[in-house]
Amino acid sequence: MKRLVLFILIALSACQYEGIPTTSCNVTDPATDLPWLSEMIHELETSSLRPYFRVEQVEYNGEIGFYIRDCCPNCDTMPIFFKCSGDQVKNIDVSKLVPKGIIWQPADFACLMM
Repeated sequence: MKRLVLFILIALSACQYEGIPTTSCNVTDPATDLPWLSEMIHELETSSLRPYFRVEQVEYNGEIGFYIRDCCPNCDTMPIFFKCSGDQVKNIDVSKLVPKGIIWQPADFACLMM
């Protein structure tokens, strides 16, 4: 019984990544193939605030790009849409974001959103 519960927990935790896009921005793996995004992810991975952030691929006003989702209790973040080029669109309307998948999320992700 314990093995079954463990298997189910592992399977459920893996399910959160089923929606990861396999191709975007004309690259196979945006997290490693886009230098600016790879650098941003590295900064998030090494931050003490890591559990409160994840990188999502989204569509915003018909354009595919990225959004840094957070639930950081001590951060004053502004919603920014990142185009494939790394260019930023600031002051976005987050209600217009269409989630396409998770690009990066730490194992200790602490947010209970979505």
